[in-house]
Amino acid sequence: MGDYLATILNVQRWLLVALWTVFGIWSLCRPAGSSWIRDGFARVQVADRPRLDRALELRERLERAPAWLGRALGMLSLAAAAVAASNRVAIDLLVAAVTLASAAFLAAAYFRLRTVRGTRAASLRARVPFAMVPRALFATVTVVALCPLTFVSVSPLAATVTSGASLSIVVLAWMIADLPSLVRGDDIAVETFVDDRLRHARVFAILQLSTTPGIFIFLLNFESMYQSPWRLGAFLFIAVSSCVIPFLSGGFGPRSPSADELRAWAGDAR
Repeated sequence: MGDYLATILNVQRWLLVALWTVFGIWSLCRPAGSSWIRDGFARVQVADRPRLDRALELRERLERAPAWLGRALGMLSLAAAAVAASNRVAIDLLVAAVTLASAAFLAAAYFRLRTVRGTRAASLRARVPFAMVPRALFATVTVVALCPLTFVSVSPLAATVTSGASLSIVVLAWMIADLPSLVRGDDIAVETFVDDRLRHARVFAILQLSTTPGIFIFLLNFESMYQSPWRLGAFLFIAVSSCVIPFLSGGFGPRSPSADELRAWAGDAR
């Protein structure tokens, strides 16, 4: 039985090595002309695409996401893959450390967005986070973030760090949802559409991210999980919640404009 469990744990470890390696290489080797924002809106279908492209270019200029942030994230991912491959650190503790580092990167990105809003664009209207994300979903991901604490007697440091970092990620999603609009006013209707969709995609992606570490903590301690009905139930809760978030967000990627938004586009045509 011991060899069987060790084999399963080893397979999970190498799976994480592969995931971190692929993500790290992808983050470091993105083409110089590529854009996180433009790529995200590539599948949005609109008749007046030039106006949307202008609004996306404006948003990129306003945010000016630093290249070092993506490179640092890629290097962190590759470093985690190397440590996992060496098998010198408990893999659940490594997952906890990566989660904590991810929360730090998201915090840096959030404070940069706050600075951009204050110096480069007009804040036209306040945001209500519950208008974008249902209260029940925020409550659900908060409970999900606390679920790793069921392993506090098995792996106390990994469980505590993972839960704390996951809760921090949930809070950051809330803070991003609460930011006022980032609209300069050149084409208000289209810029508002970009702001709404970009914020919506980011918030749901961050909430999805907050559920991922908990899944790995449970899987990496699967022997202890199956010995406890509470832990098994918590794992099923996390798994279901993680699958439900994409459906609540309307799928992956920004949605095309609604009829009301298209009418606003027509009224604000230039």
